[in-house]
Amino acid sequence: MLGKATSGFIAAGVMLGLLAAPAAQAAGYVSGSFSVVGGFDCGGCYGPGDDHIVSHLVTLEAANPGKASAGNGSFAGINGVDVTPTRAIDLGSPPVLLGQFDFGGFTLLITGTDSVDRGPLTCAGGGCQDSLRFRLWGEVSGVGYLPTRVAGIWTGQGSCLGRDGICTSDPSASWSASLSAVPLPEPAGLALLGCGLLGVGVLTRRRARRAGITRAALD
Repeated sequence: MLGKATSGFIAAGVMLGLLAAPAAQAAGYVSGSFSVVGGFDCGGCYGPGDDHIVSHLVTLEAANPGKASAGNGSFAGINGVDVTPTRAIDLGSPPVLLGQFDFGGFTLLITGTDSVDRGPLTCAGGGCQDSLRFRLWGEVSGVGYLPTRVAGIWTGQGSCLGRDGICTSDPSASWSASLSAVPLPEPAGLALLGCGLLGVGVLTRRRARRAGITRAALD
């Protein structure tokens, strides 16, 4: 027979487990998405005679700063704010250093990249362009928020005057990125939720067994 103390203990565990995930989210996971646009400081880096601008880059040092736009969710208030690159994005796998951007009270760490697509310099009508695109992911944090996974796409484009795949003028380059927070429950929250669901199963089975015994006694 299930005692009152045991029943109360299981009920408490059930409630704790079921409330764990909502409580974790209420503590402040970052939500939403935003975009950012910026430029490169190409002065002295490339020049006439080069056959690439951004397509061969392995370390991305942006001009300081970029500008945030199209923010929603937790990022709703960052439209137009500066996005300051504290550390460059390293396209190595794994990266030697983590990329870092600071903006509107948030800090974004770029911990990895893949799916790198390098578009070679092509020329037409006296102008040339090349491109660089990749997927990135990392972690975003801010005051009042728990560290939250973030993922997105980064795209860069270079241009210059030129012909036959060669620049004949100093180039210019710009980049943009679209990133989204990916809130995930904490492992502790998931463990408590699992304990709660297990408690529900145990309590249900014991109540069913007690009901069966009672019916048998009445018969």
